[in-house]
Amino acid sequence: MSTMIVEVYDALLEAGAYEEKSRKAAETLATNENRFDRFEGSMAREFAEVRREIAESKVDIIKSIAAMLVAQAGFVAALVKLL
Repeated sequence: MSTMIVEVYDALLEAGAYEEKSRKAAETLATNENRFDRFEGSMAREFAEVRREIAESKVDIIKSIAAMLVAQAGFVAALVKLL
C-alpha cells in the first residue's frame, strides 16, 4: 500500500465515507503533497540561482560605472588642461 495521510483517512471514515474511497483519497492527497514538496524544493533552487545571477549583475554594473567615472574624470582633466 502506498503512503497516505492517516488524519485524512480517519476523518473521511468518521464522516461516513467508504473505507476503500477514504484510503484512495488519503493516498491521492499524500501523492500530491509529495509532488508539492518536490516542486517547492525545485523552486527554491531556481530562486537561489536567480538571486546569485542578480548579485553578479550588480557587481558588473558597479564595475562599469566605476570605469566610466574614471574615464569621465580623465576627460574633464584633459579639457581643463586645454582651456
